[in-house]
Amino acid sequence: MSQVKNLPKELSEFLSLEGPQTLLLRGGPGAGKTSLCFQMLNEFQGRTLYVTCRVPAEKIRQDFHWLVGPDPVPWKILDLTSRPSSLEDAAKVLLNAKMMLSSSEDSSEVLRALWLPGAIQEAWGDADPNEPTLIVVDPWNAFIEQYVGSGQAPVGGAPTIREIERTLLSLIGRTKIHLVFVMEGDEQTPLDYLVDGVLVVRREQFDAHMERWLTLSKLRGIPIDLPLYPFTLDGGRFRCITPTEGRGGLSTSRPEPDPESKSPGLWPGNADFGRIFGRLPVGSMTLIELAAEVPREVVRVLLFPAIAHALGAGGRVVLVPPPTLNAEDSYSGLPQLVPEKVLAQRFRILGVFPSHELGESLRQVFVPPSRISWTKDGVTVPVPEDPAFRVRAHSSKSTNLMVVYFSGLEGLAHSAGAALTREAIPGSAQVTFGGDPVHLIAIGRAGDAYFREVSPLASLHLRVESRQGRVLLHSYRPFSEEFAVTQESEDTPYHLLRLN
Repeated sequence: MSQVKNLPKELSEFLSLEGPQTLLLRGGPGAGKTSLCFQMLNEFQGRTLYVTCRVPAEKIRQDFHWLVGPDPVPWKILDLTSRPSSLEDAAKVLLNAKMMLSSSEDSSEVLRALWLPGAIQEAWGDADPNEPTLIVVDPWNAFIEQYVGSGQAPVGGAPTIREIERTLLSLIGRTKIHLVFVMEGDEQTPLDYLVDGVLVVRREQFDAHMERWLTLSKLRGIPIDLPLYPFTLDGGRFRCITPTEGRGGLSTSRPEPDPESKSPGLWPGNADFGRIFGRLPVGSMTLIELAAEVPREVVRVLLFPAIAHALGAGGRVVLVPPPTLNAEDSYSGLPQLVPEKVLAQRFRILGVFPSHELGESLRQVFVPPSRISWTKDGVTVPVPEDPAFRVRAHSSKSTNLMVVYFSGLEGLAHSAGAALTREAIPGSAQVTFGGDPVHLIAIGRAGDAYFREVSPLASLHLRVESRQGRVLLHSYRPFSEEFAVTQESEDTPYHLLRLN
C-alpha cells in the first residue's frame, strides 16, 4: 500500500535515538530543505529550536501560515538575519576571558567554546543538557562563512571553519542534543564525513514534470531499508510517499458520492480524480497509457470506482480486458462493489475465455467469442449477441461506460479473423450502445501504435508510471501536474497527491 507519511520511517527512528546526534541536510535552492526541517521539528519529542540565518522570522511566518495558527507550533525561532556576528567579536570576548581564566584543561575547553558564533552559544544556552533537544541551523554554510569572513584571522590563533565545526561536534558529544546543519548546494563537504547522518533533497525533471526526491545517504545506527522517497510540499507541508506493496500495492474501493448528480457526463467515482480532471464527457474518450513497469492491478484501482458508479446510477458497462488476464482476474473485486443482480443485468465482459473455465455466476457476465458478432457495414467492431443487455437503459439520462484494452480488442479480432482500424476503438462504444449516452476508456501500454492513432480523438489522455515503487500519474491532454496515487487503507478511496 502506497501511503503518505510526514517523514520516512528511517528518519523518524533516527530522531528518536538518544542524543547526541548530528545530521547534515543539503540541497539546491527551492528543493525543500526548510520544509523538511519544519517537519522534523514538529516530529521531535523534546525541546526544539530553529535558527534562521538568511530568511527573517517574520517572512517565514508569512510563507508558512500553519506555523502561527490556529494551532501554532511550540518550537522557538531564533532570528539571526539582523544581527550577524564575526570572529572579530569573538576575539574581543576571548581576550577578556583569557585574563580571567587559568590555563587549566577545563579553562582551555571554555576558551575554545568562546570561538563559536554567538548564535550557537545562545542556542546552546537555551538547551537543557539533560533533556532531548533538536537545534536546526539554516543555512549553516552561509552563516559560518559570514561569521569567519575572508578567512583571515582578526587576531592570532583564530580557528578556521573546519576547526569551528570540529569544536562544535566535540561539544555536542557531551549533550543530548540533535543538531541539524542545513547546507545550500549539492556538493559534498567535509561535514559529510563527520556527522552521524546525511540527507539530500533535490528537484528532478521527468517528461516535463518536476518531482522532488529525498535521499537518505547515511543514518548511523538505523538500517536504511529504502534510501529514496518522493515528497510533496503541497500546502506548505513536507510529506513523503512510501512505496507500494504487494501486487500493485493498491486496492479497489467503493465509488465516492457524486457531488453533482445532475451535471452532464459520468462521475469518475473518485473525488480527487473528479476535482483534477473533471467528469467524463458523453460521446468522448479517455486514454490511459501505462508505462511498462506499472502493475496491471493499478488500472483496476482507477477504473472500478467509475464502473461501480456507472452501474449504480443505472448505466450499462462493457469491459474488453487484456488476453493475459483470466476470467477471474478480469472480474475480481467488482462483486464486492456492485450487487450480483446488477452485474448480471447491466455488466458484460468480452474476452477470449474458454467457456468451461466459467462458473455459473460468471456465465451471466462473460461473453465468449462464440457469442460475439462483428459488424459488416461501416467500422468493424465486436458486438455482444445479448439482446437483453443491448436494449436501452431504463433511463435515457443514464450514462453508459465502455472500457477497452487495446490488446483485448486485438485478441478478439485475431480470434475472429477480423481487421481492426483506429476507428474500431471509438466506434465500438457507439455501436455497442446503439447511440445511447456513453463514455469510452481505452487502455494500453506505452509505445503501442494505437496511441499515436487514437490520441487526437481523446478528450483526456493520462499517463501512469511507476518509479521506485510509487505509482505516478499525469495528463498529456489537457496538460497537468504529476500526482502520486496513494491509499491509506484497503477500505478507503485512492488519493492523488500533487508532487509540486
